[in-house]
Amino acid sequence: MSPQVIVALFGMWYFKEKTNLLNLTSIAAGLAAGVLFVFAKSANKESGQTSRDNSKRDEEPDEEQALLDSRENTQGSQARSTSSA
Repeated sequence: MSPQVIVALFGMWYFKEKTNLLNLTSIAAGLAAGVLFVFAKSANKESGQTSRDNSKRDEEPDEEQALLDSRENTQGSQARSTSSA
């Protein structure tokens, strides 16, 4: 049981809050969100990727694109040097 659920249940008891379906549903939703978060984090670690790896992958161009860009730059500079000669 997560600490937030324990605190919520203790708060309901300590402040003599009436337990109704809305209160219990909100506690259950918080507990379910915590379980899903732990499941998602563990699945991410098992795949060997972290959110930092994903963002780095998005920032770095792939090798093929870098090669194409360098060819375009080389061809452009060769065309400029032959036209100016």
